Amino acid sequence: GNITVAPGPNNSPSSTVANDDGVRDADLSAIASSTTQGTSKIEFDFISISGMVSFEYVFASEEYPEYVCSGYNDVFAFYISGYHPVTTDYTTWNIALIPGTTLPVTINNVNSGSVGSYGSIENCTPPNGSLAYSSFYSNVPTNSTGMQFDGYTVIPATSPEAVNGQRSGLFAKARILSCETYHMKLAIANVSDNGLDSGVFLKEGSFRAPTIETVHNTQMGHDTLIRACNIDTVTFNISQRDPSRAYSYTIYTNRIPNPGVVLNQDYEIFFFNQLTQTYTQLITQSGDTQIPADSLSTFMVIKVADNAVFAPGEVKKLSIVLELETCNFEEPRIDTIVYYLKDNHPIILSDAVINGCELVNQITVDEIGGGDVQHVTWSPTTNINTPNQLNTNCNITDTIVYTVIAYDDINCRRDTATITVNVTDPPVPSFTVDKTTGCVPLSVRFTSTTEPEDASFLFIITDEFGLVNDTIYDQTFSYIFNSPGHYSVSYFSKTTDAEACEKWIYNNNYIYVSDFPVADFSWTPDEPTNGRPINFTNLSSGDNITDFYWNFGNGASSVLENPTHSYHITSDETYNVFFRVTNSYGCAHDTIKQITIVDNYAFYVPNSFTPNNDGVNDLFHPRVADVLKYHLTIFNRNGECIFQSVNPDEPWDGTHKEEKCLPGTYTWVITYIKYSAPETELRKTGTVSLIR
Repeated sequence: GNITVAPGPNNSPSSTVANDDGVRDADLSAIASSTTQGTSKIEFDFISISGMVSFEYVFASEEYPEYVCSGYNDVFAFYISGYHPVTTDYTTWNIALIPGTTLPVTINNVNSGSVGSYGSIENCTPPNGSLAYSSFYSNVPTNSTGMQFDGYTVIPATSPEAVNGQRSGLFAKARILSCETYHMKLAIANVSDNGLDSGVFLKEGSFRAPTIETVHNTQMGHDTLIRACNIDTVTFNISQRDPSRAYSYTIYTNRIPNPGVVLNQDYEIFFFNQLTQTYTQLITQSGDTQIPADSLSTFMVIKVADNAVFAPGEVKKLSIVLELETCNFEEPRIDTIVYYLKDNHPIILSDAVINGCELVNQITVDEIGGGDVQHVTWSPTTNINTPNQLNTNCNITDTIVYTVIAYDDINCRRDTATITVNVTDPPVPSFTVDKTTGCVPLSVRFTSTTEPEDASFLFIITDEFGLVNDTIYDQTFSYIFNSPGHYSVSYFSKTTDAEACEKWIYNNNYIYVSDFPVADFSWTPDEPTNGRPINFTNLSSGDNITDFYWNFGNGASSVLENPTHSYHITSDETYNVFFRVTNSYGCAHDTIKQITIVDNYAFYVPNSFTPNNDGVNDLFHPRVADVLKYHLTIFNRNGECIFQSVNPDEPWDGTHKEEKCLPGTYTWVITYIKYSAPETELRKTGTVSLIR
């Protein structure tokens, strides 16, 4: 066949790629007991240093399942040619056998256990074939991916032949002589015809000899040796071997320089003798040990010397070279093991009680013995961020007890500590005052209301310049602020337990003490008169003045800042004007000033005038002074109004309609209102003589 037939999917029951160069293999023909065609072979030489050879493979075929027990018994074999390990005769033998038997792997030997539709039971009856090994066969479902072949060989995971309980292919393996050359032939062929191809799959990397290896037990992959605490057992293993020979190891302690590390002073090495079952101590810088011919392993022991001396904290590095003798035509196999030697300091953990206020976010567990702490456990791990370390961040808000265990890599040194974490709720600081603003001197009543009640506390009072005025520890007290300004109150509370949780309240500019304003005022005009408006002006000083009160002394008042007021008198009067100002903090100041009101009222009417333009008594001018209202009317003898005026300063010149009036007697009427009685209109009449 051809390799192109192998890839899936399995979409044909009889896939064939005819390929026959006419070459036949006599060994395969002998197994098949029939003619072979389409032969494929791989041949090569190899040498095994351990005396064993093996590889993993899968045989698959399109002959499955219909040609099982037929004459088309496709066949393959893995032939080794060389000196037989028992007889030492040069011979050739097949190592592709059904597990646990000497039967070759063929269609008629490994199958589903049923005769195919084109088969006959005679062909599967020993020695021609067998239906007894169906456990090593697996069917390929139609159209499944993977490969085109209809069936293949397998070792199921449940088989006693399975390695470590893992499903795998079959294994071809043989014991041979170590360090000798052998020839390997891998061959497969169709039987009877050249149809329905078969194939063998070799697992990559599986063609190998059993390994020879060293294993040491310093535990957990850490090559640390601690004085009087642990040892390392280095085991030299070979999984399968040539029983005719021993395998020699040489141990070198000086091939790699180990400054400051001395054999049998800082460390010791002992070889185990399998024959005598005794230990031999290495005295020189190198020594030999063997895996005996009848054994699969031997070992040596390495330990820190009991009397080794270390400086505080010192770690000594030791490098050992292992050299395995193999075949005489190749260089020895070399491996290196590195150890770190330490003194045996005890691990001592200190119990601790940690008191926290509201939250504990870090715990440090002290180790005071100088021991080599490599592993840490916390129980419980609740709220512990790094439970594999002695020093850890955490987020603990409730009281809890932890058990901490620390130990080295080999559990030689360990200790346990109890860490008790007490978390206290902080106090809830609070206080009350009866007022926060007022006038100097201001008395404020302070009362502490902090929970819990047994918490201690203090008040700190500072002025607006940051100077401390007082520190007070009383629960309830009155404090008098004697100077105006802003005052800050800091309140501190603390619980009485071991942790003494603290809380502060900072109240900046919490109390404001106001100074008193200074009341002052003025008025215009400076010399007020009866009934005339007087404008009062606020001249007070002080901040935040919000309220004003005026009492003008005559029963009238005002709450305006700058009011206007008039006095109505019958004669000159003096009044006490009361003025009070109040700021937004309730601080008030008042003042009283006297104001004198002058009554300038006068009424005089002349009885004659001479309008002759001589400059003397030319005008009729009644003198009515300081009245609120004035109206002059002049009538002739006929009752005709010949002049009128509402201006007290306007006289009559003795004319009417720009014509001179005749000499005679004229009647005048004056109506007016005095400032002293603004609700009453007065009326006076009389006569005046016009003389020319």
